[in-house]
Amino acid sequence: MVTKRHDVVADVVAHQFRLLVLWTTPIPTAGLCVLSSLWEGLGAVLVEALAAGTPVASTRCPSGPEELLGDLPGEPLATPGDPASLADAMARQLDNPLPRQQLQAAAAPYALQNSVSSYLKAMGLSEAV
Repeated sequence: MVTKRHDVVADVVAHQFRLLVLWTTPIPTAGLCVLSSLWEGLGAVLVEALAAGTPVASTRCPSGPEELLGDLPGEPLATPGDPASLADAMARQLDNPLPRQQLQAAAAPYALQNSVSSYLKAMGLSEAV
């Protein structure tokens, strides 16, 4: 019997990170959203996936994924440039996806009202402005 983990490891290692991903499945219906970047500004697609309640796996690249996913259980982060590490993170998320509500809660700080409030607070302004 072939497991999800075996399929993921075989696919990722065979392609050696040279995967062309075509967005044919909307994020809310996807089984997993994967970000395989070597660097990111924020990783907005991760926020979108979390907000939709879709499990995520990502490389622990500079800027973004660590801040977004570092506190989530289930080890969704992988070493950048290491296909086996990313395959392991993907398999962990496919085999034991976090509850939809927990994923959505991780995206809550990036919701419009929360983002605006954070910016206003950082600038020393009140929300009543």
